[in-house]
Amino acid sequence: MDNLPMAVILGIAQDGGVPHPGCNCQTCCFYSSSGIQLSPTSLGVIDEENLHLFDVSRDLSRQLRMLPNTEKKVTDIWITHGHLGHVDGIGLFGREAMGAKGIKVHASKSMINLIEKTPRWNTMIQNGTLIPCPFETDK
Repeated sequence: MDNLPMAVILGIAQDGGVPHPGCNCQTCCFYSSSGIQLSPTSLGVIDEENLHLFDVSRDLSRQLRMLPNTEKKVTDIWITHGHLGHVDGIGLFGREAMGAKGIKVHASKSMINLIEKTPRWNTMIQNGTLIPCPFETDK
């Protein structure tokens, strides 16, 4: 693939996407009636060897298909913070969906702690799907 590294915006909406679940505001009604969806915020960064995702939304399947002609598997995810729209796609890397292995999860120490204490995500650490990589914030 030419032009690497490359960044691809995969979503620009708030945690629930647009149309937002349960919302009947003018914007959500417009998007709902037009059949257009906006995914929660996410960014894909592709280089020669890796595919990084910054924040992992529930729209992961659709967002990965937005990446240009790459057959690379996700190697790293970067969690900016723990709001729902930034983490609720983590489970999709598990055996029930993608069956991924060895994905490095880069996050703050407190976010890694939350991941380790959440039973579903902890199972993914134990079976090798996720590898916690806490940010070094003390330097």
